[in-house]
Amino acid sequence: MHQPTKTVVVLGASYGGHRAVHQLVERLPEDWRVVVIERNTHFTHLYALPRLAILRGHEHKPFIPYTKLFKPKACPGRAPATDLPESVKGHDFIHANVTSVEAHRINFTRLSTRPCDLDAPSYVDFDYLVYALGSHLPAPINIWSPSRSVGPGTPNGSQDSLLLDEHDGTKTKSRQWLRTAHSRIKAATSILVVGGGALGVQFATDIADVYPNKAVTLVHSRDQLLPGFDKWMHDTITNRLREMNVRLLLNTRIDLSSFEIPASSPYACGTPTSEGTCTPDLSPTLSSSDLSESPCPTPPPASPHLLSPTLPPPVAQTEDSRVTISTTDGREIHADLILFCTGQTHNTSFLKMLSPESINHKSGSAAYVTPSLQLGVKADNGEVRLSGYPHIFVVGDAADAFGARKSGNSAWYQAEHAVRNVVRLIEGRDSELESYTPPPAAIKVSLGLKYAINQTSAKTFQMKEDCCETLNVNNMWSRRGLSSDDQTV
Repeated sequence: MHQPTKTVVVLGASYGGHRAVHQLVERLPEDWRVVVIERNTHFTHLYALPRLAILRGHEHKPFIPYTKLFKPKACPGRAPATDLPESVKGHDFIHANVTSVEAHRINFTRLSTRPCDLDAPSYVDFDYLVYALGSHLPAPINIWSPSRSVGPGTPNGSQDSLLLDEHDGTKTKSRQWLRTAHSRIKAATSILVVGGGALGVQFATDIADVYPNKAVTLVHSRDQLLPGFDKWMHDTITNRLREMNVRLLLNTRIDLSSFEIPASSPYACGTPTSEGTCTPDLSPTLSSSDLSESPCPTPPPASPHLLSPTLPPPVAQTEDSRVTISTTDGREIHADLILFCTGQTHNTSFLKMLSPESINHKSGSAAYVTPSLQLGVKADNGEVRLSGYPHIFVVGDAADAFGARKSGNSAWYQAEHAVRNVVRLIEGRDSELESYTPPPAAIKVSLGLKYAINQTSAKTFQMKEDCCETLNVNNMWSRRGLSSDDQTV
C-alpha cells in the first residue's frame, strides 16, 4: 500500500513542465515538495532552434539555465544565471533519464556527472504526478538525435566536422549539436525540406533568406501548408516562397523506394519490406511542438547528409555527391542535405506500460485525459472516463486534450489547469475539479529573417514584422528571472 509522501513529481521541465513547477511551488501547502526529473540541464527554447541552426554565433542562447525554477516570483531579467536550480526548501531537481513509471514511483538513471551521494536512490515516490514529456521531435530540432557522423565535413577538418559524442543533456553538448547543424547547412548547395508545417516552412524560408544561392525545395504531402490553420496563411507562405525562389511541391511524398537501408544496419528502423530492407515511416506533417524528453527512436530515411544519423546513401546518386530523390508523382529532386521536418510522435511509452488502455493509437499515441486532465481510458460508448490512476495528470503534447494544438502555449495553460486540480485534490475538494476547454488555434510563423505571420483567436494577423534575428530568445531568459548579459552559462 502506498504511504503518502506529500510529493508531487513533474516529469519534464520544458514549456508545460516548467509552468507546472512554478504553479506548484506557489500553490502547494507548505509541507509539500516538488521533485522535477528532467534529462536536460538547461531549458531548450525549441522555437529558436531552426533559426539558430542557420545563423552562426548564437548557439549558446536557446539553452537557458533552470536557475530560478523553484522561484517563480524572481524579478524578470535581474539574476545572474547559475548552472543549477537554486535550492528552495524541500524541492529537488534531478538530472536523469526516466526508466519506468509505476503507480506511485518513478524509476530513473542519473545523468549528471556532478558529485552526488553514492547511496542516492534511483527512484522517487509520489502522491501526484504531472506528466509533461511532450513529443519525440523531428531530427532537425532534436538535440538528442542519435548521431555518429555529422557530415558533410567542414573545411580543414574543423571541430564541427565528423564526430558528435553521445548526448548527455548538458549545454556543452547541445551547443556542439547546434554548431554542427549550422556547418552542415552552410556546406550544402542544395537542400530538400520535407514537411510543410511550421518547422518545415521556417527552415525553408530562413535558409533561402540567409543563403539565397542555395537551391531549396519544400515537399508537403497535402494541398495546404500549415494544415489546420486558415487558408490565407497558406496563400501568404506560397507567395513568400515564390519570392525567395524556393521550389514548392504539394500533394506529394518522397518515394521511399529510393531509400534502401539494410535490415542489419544499426540504424534500421520503420517497417521491414519483403526485400529485407527497412522502410522508415513519413507521417503527415505536424508543426513544431512542446518537448522531447526521450531520444527519437526512429531516424529518418537514408541520405548522405541528414540532420540525423548517417545512413547508407539512396540508390540514385549523381556524380557531384548529391542524390536524386523521386516523389510519388514522378518528379525528381537533387539534394545533398535533407531535413525531415515530419514524424512527431507523442512521448507516452511510460504511460503505455502502466496503463495500455490509456493510449489513443489513432492520434499518434497521445494519452486519453478527462476534462480535468487526469489520465483516462476510453469507454465502450466512446466517452473518456478516469483510469485507475486519478492522481496522474497529463499535459502538453502527450495529452489527447480535446483537439488542443500541440504547442508550448497549449502546454503552458494545460499545466496551470492541472496544477489547480492537483491542489483541489490535496485539499479534499474532489467535486470542484475544473474542466479544460482548448482555445482557438493560434500560431506565429517566421518567413525569413524579417517577416512573420500570425493567426490568433481573434483571426488577426500581421504580414510583416521587424523580427529580432534570434527570435527574441533574450525574452525567454528574462521571463525566467535571468539576466541575458552572460548567456554562456
